[in-house]
Amino acid sequence: MRIIVFSDNKNAQEWFSKIEKSKSFTLEIAPVNNLKKGISCIKREDLVYADFTGMTDAAIKKNIRILSSSERIFGIIMSRENHVDPAYFFHEGASDFAGKSIIKDCMTPQRIKNVFDYGSQFFIESQSETETTDQKALEEMQGYELSGSDWTSVKSGNDYIFTFMMIELDNKSDIKKRFLGKSVEIFSRELHDFLEKTFSPVGGRIWMWNDMTALFLFPFDGKKCPAIFTAFELLLNRKITSFEEFDYDILLSYKISFHIGSTTYHDRGQTGKIISDSINSIYHLSSNYAKSGSINLTENVLKYRPEEFTDKFPEYGEYEGRKIYRMLNVE
Repeated sequence: MRIIVFSDNKNAQEWFSKIEKSKSFTLEIAPVNNLKKGISCIKREDLVYADFTGMTDAAIKKNIRILSSSERIFGIIMSRENHVDPAYFFHEGASDFAGKSIIKDCMTPQRIKNVFDYGSQFFIESQSETETTDQKALEEMQGYELSGSDWTSVKSGNDYIFTFMMIELDNKSDIKKRFLGKSVEIFSRELHDFLEKTFSPVGGRIWMWNDMTALFLFPFDGKKCPAIFTAFELLLNRKITSFEEFDYDILLSYKISFHIGSTTYHDRGQTGKIISDSINSIYHLSSNYAKSGSINLTENVLKYRPEEFTDKFPEYGEYEGRKIYRMLNVE
């Protein structure tokens, strides 16, 4: 078993000296600031320890979120006295807490084995929950084929699995009050073209457009959903794009929702008779549950989020029988 210790303490290797002597384990030491990047390279059969000694409360919360969302078995090190209740770390998913007295004398092969066995119980349960979610998604999309990595194989009249994205302008009511007559139509057309230009590099096409709200389709190959990162960039850069792309001196705000589901595909303009649970789901989510300035993912989408967003989409609640994960306050 590999044990990876994220610590800046010069004594870190000495703490695990009894482990190093055992042929059953290999030990690696890495700087704490490598935790976020390094955690994704660690196998699930490895054991991680993170040294939080001397960290501020904010840094502890940030790093525990990285560990909690990593689906790895992990322990926490605190080599000096601190005010943090060890129970907090266990509530966040830790399988061990090595305080001042433990870290100096008690990091033995038997302790490591016990920690790993303890953590494995919860990991197995977590895997089971994930498999249940995946099975639910598969059942929902049964009989539909993946639309692929691009639009090459998508034919009108056939059934496919797509990534759906609903993006709605938050402040459209203010814009309608400000602009009258054809001015609203002109703004709406400019917004349409800007959004299509923004998402077309990742395969996005506006499939339906109504009242400054777009339903995008993205081909889905069962491996990734790059549009999530593009949506993040849109919210992050909205102050710049609001004034560079539009001449109205208005700060635009959006709420964005993603879902992976199935539908019969028809070319734009011929979608009036389509009946799709996936379209209904994302429409209701966007209209009734999404918040201003947020990106919302259904449970079908969560596993396809970019690696750098591992800890950025906490579970927010449940809507229409689906778990919803939300990123808020993108600035």
